[in-house]
Amino acid sequence: VEAVDLEAASGFASRALRLARDTRAPDDPVIGTLAQNAGTLLLGEGRTQDGVEAFEVALRNRERIHGRRSPELSGPLRALATAQIQNGETAAARRTHERRCDLVADTAGTRSVAWGDALRDAGTMEMEAGEGRRARRLFERAIEAYESAGEEGELLGRAKLELGFAMLRADPRALAVRKRASEEIRSGLLLLEH
Repeated sequence: VEAVDLEAASGFASRALRLARDTRAPDDPVIGTLAQNAGTLLLGEGRTQDGVEAFEVALRNRERIHGRRSPELSGPLRALATAQIQNGETAAARRTHERRCDLVADTAGTRSVAWGDALRDAGTMEMEAGEGRRARRLFERAIEAYESAGEEGELLGRAKLELGFAMLRADPRALAVRKRASEEIRSGLLLLEH
């Protein structure tokens, strides 16, 4: 998509969202959908603060419809955390990821692929924030969740790769860490090849 098209699309989505908020009930699902779309386009355009605000609207809308503890909030929480990290709001993104992880643990359980996904997303955010040790712990927990859920494919492979890189980021000089990191990376690559 060309930059001009993205700018036009985000402008249209933002206007549609304003119109829907002015004319519809706060719990109308159209508002959540429009807010999610506007947030995605605004982030693509580099308007990260506007993107955060749009994803907050989407989340509030989903909370009104489904309640604050519904598994339906996992996607909007993930999107908001992504926008927050892109906007430089690391602490807010961490809190949002923690809320999502708690929600998924309560609704899907800690022996589920969904739990592994939530932990892995939080670990990825920590890597982007330069927090290799935090990321390492989250990726280790994600691997445990995937394995306990019976996941043996791409998701587990990616988590092992990410764990290896997080280990190297957290402690790049320690020989034992480098050895274990290379084992995790090799194991992850093997899983991705099959």
